[in-house]
Amino acid sequence: MSFSFPLYDNLNQQTENITETLTPDEKSILSDNIKDIDNDGHKMIYALIRYFQMKHLQNNGVELPYSSKKQKSGYKFDIDCLPHQLQQILFLFSKIHLKKMKEDENMHTPQK
Repeated sequence: MSFSFPLYDNLNQQTENITETLTPDEKSILSDNIKDIDNDGHKMIYALIRYFQMKHLQNNGVELPYSSKKQKSGYKFDIDCLPHQLQQILFLFSKIHLKKMKEDENMHTPQK
């Protein structure tokens, strides 16, 4: 059975030619972005990580991907344990999702 995940496919296509890893500043921005993202965004990040793992057959018999840790509030990932392209995908997604969150907030904020 083949699954389709258009969001992943789009982000993957946009980042597939980026060969460099995230800089320390970009990793810090990604970490801050993830802290600011809403619950839907966190679910999408987890889905992107799991889908990347499945696409690249990197399960290695473990249930939690890339040395993640389950916590009360969800999962915790070390950015440095994620493959470089996945880091790029998450960096791009976090910027896009935060922009969308701000646009949605502005739409629902009454104008003076």
